[in-house]
Amino acid sequence: MERQKEKIMKKKYRARLIALTILAVSLLLASCEKFLDLKPNKALSVPATAGDLQALLDNETAMNTNYPAAGDIASDDLRLNQADWAKLFFIDDRKTYTWEGDAQATQDWSNGYYTIFNANAVLDLVDRAATGEQHNILKGSALFFRGLSHFQLAQVFTLPYDKATASSIAGLPLRLSSDFNDKTVRSSLEQTYNQIRNDLEQAAGLLPLSSAYKTRPARAAAFAVLARLNLVLEDYAAAGRWADSCLALQSSLLDYNLLSASAANPFTLFNQEVIFHAINKGNSGVFVANVARVDRELYDAYDDDDLRKGLFFTLGADQGVFFKGDYAGKNNGSLFAGITTSEMYLVRAECYAREGKREEALEWLNKLLIKRRRASSFVPFTAGTAEEALGLILQERRKELVFRSGLRWMDLRRLNRDARFAVTLRRLLNGKEYVLGPGDKRYAFLIPEVVVTETGVGQNER
Repeated sequence: MERQKEKIMKKKYRARLIALTILAVSLLLASCEKFLDLKPNKALSVPATAGDLQALLDNETAMNTNYPAAGDIASDDLRLNQADWAKLFFIDDRKTYTWEGDAQATQDWSNGYYTIFNANAVLDLVDRAATGEQHNILKGSALFFRGLSHFQLAQVFTLPYDKATASSIAGLPLRLSSDFNDKTVRSSLEQTYNQIRNDLEQAAGLLPLSSAYKTRPARAAAFAVLARLNLVLEDYAAAGRWADSCLALQSSLLDYNLLSASAANPFTLFNQEVIFHAINKGNSGVFVANVARVDRELYDAYDDDDLRKGLFFTLGADQGVFFKGDYAGKNNGSLFAGITTSEMYLVRAECYAREGKREEALEWLNKLLIKRRRASSFVPFTAGTAEEALGLILQERRKELVFRSGLRWMDLRRLNRDARFAVTLRRLLNGKEYVLGPGDKRYAFLIPEVVVTETGVGQNER
């Protein structure tokens, strides 16, 4: 049913999208060269009506499939053997995998700011093009996309958030209009996160309670990203409240007991857990199922009663472990980068544990796990203390959200600040070991050199 609705929606807006394609494609291609200082051809058509603005937001290529991939390549979700690593088409993807100091996530930067440009185009025109509920939905959607895109970029191109230093270290260049004449300057990290929070909170007040299409954000999606944001900011009381608000609107979970582990793609597109649908920009084929291997130690962490073991993974002919459990309903080299209810259950549980509320934390964890483990043998998980519960929740978060684009890299960045959960990443290729330790400056990728050269913004330190 969801696929049928999506097809109807695409047909409905096809005519309008065709009118906007010249503008959109021209900007995308040029953005690969000029990025933030691109000046579009003024002769091209400019969206003018509410329908045009909705069509711009419904452009899935720009708004739902451009999410960063560098953090996923750099994370410990995947392992590449020497042969597959050498085959990667882009040299920067190879460098990203081994955490080279000069690796540049150029495509992630370009794609992220392209999404932001589209959102700003809507925001610049919406007051003249729409009124009433239609105005609120368009404005709320654009603010959501701008806030989410700035948040995703911050996880790739800025250092992890630390309240003590956030006002003095560099954040992102914040693009708040579609005017390319606006000067490109880096805000502080505190200013970056404040702007993200402001955009998402405004969006939450404007978006509808539900949306007919999961490629369009509804209010629960804004609440969910606010929960993520406050998790990164270590404001666990706020993160828990936003997760509560999200789950009050959408809380359905898939029962993994009803799914087939023998299926090549066990999860359907737009399934009931999906709050907002997006995918990352697959690079070099690195995420293709028969390339991206899974660490055997991670695979072995799932016991035989854990249904995720068979639904998420498959064994190759050489007994290598590969991921197949993508929530985008296919394993084609791009990972699901959207938002799910299962993620929010884990946020709610973690925040309760961090607030010392052991029983509440375990209650929310078990609400999820009863849908993930074999029903005939399920025994609720227990912990003696809130700290023990926190460790258990973070272990389950690791297993539940594997290969959910952006989340493992986000977690490494935030959890590495706590010695209890810090991880040193290691790779071994062709006899050489590569290491990325907690607090390393390589957790912030370099800003593309063309941006630094053309705008004069400061580069990330090495």
